[in-house]
Amino acid sequence: MNKRGDLLLFNVRNASVTRVFPSDDLVKTYLENRDTVARYLPIPQTLRVGDRVVSEVLVSGKNGFSVGTESKLLLWRKFLAAYEDLSTAATNDAGLIIAELRAEISELQPHHGPLQSTEKMLSTLNSSWRTFAMHGDLSGNNVVVDGNSFVVIDYDDVARHPFFFDVILFTLRDDVLRSMLRRGMFDEDLKRLADAAGADFSSDHLQSWINYVVLRLAADRCRATFEELESALKATRERLVPNDPGL
Repeated sequence: MNKRGDLLLFNVRNASVTRVFPSDDLVKTYLENRDTVARYLPIPQTLRVGDRVVSEVLVSGKNGFSVGTESKLLLWRKFLAAYEDLSTAATNDAGLIIAELRAEISELQPHHGPLQSTEKMLSTLNSSWRTFAMHGDLSGNNVVVDGNSFVVIDYDDVARHPFFFDVILFTLRDDVLRSMLRRGMFDEDLKRLADAAGADFSSDHLQSWINYVVLRLAADRCRATFEELESALKATRERLVPNDPGL
């Protein structure tokens, strides 16, 4: 089973994977999410859609984390190009998304008052960022690479985010790419992404992008208590920006 509870059945003979969903609504959501991602990124071919069942081609290739640096950079630039195109037509409505994030965090700490660290990070977020629906969980684990081609899998976390979210998330989750980001090697590329979205770019702007990614993932990791928020925020920082609080 995957993290949402769907049953996954792998058929090596006909190279397919079949997802069995517990409800019709989840099938509909999965297909809608799949269509959203397919608008700008390659995905596996659908073989059959039936009663609470979706069969897709079982893709062969390497996990995106396991390919060499040259292949990772090629992959990164393909993602960047796709998100540049999307950013030009995105809408300036990050204010609502940021307000929802702030509300989620506030609900977790009503009796303690806001964490100083979360308030400082929230204060850097920009309500004028352009947003659009995107994959939401982009990492090497959700990319299958075969030579110069690739497909993206896992559409459980498709949601509306600021234009930079998937690109920065993918970068921070990979040790090699994160190191290159830290050394400013992607600054020109990210400035081009910002330009496409009608936004400014500098080291401070990059920090605000990272703050949004860290806060969003930390809030998603916990749904109950203030202590869990502290723990999730610490764990997310350590995973995405280890030993580098000033990135």
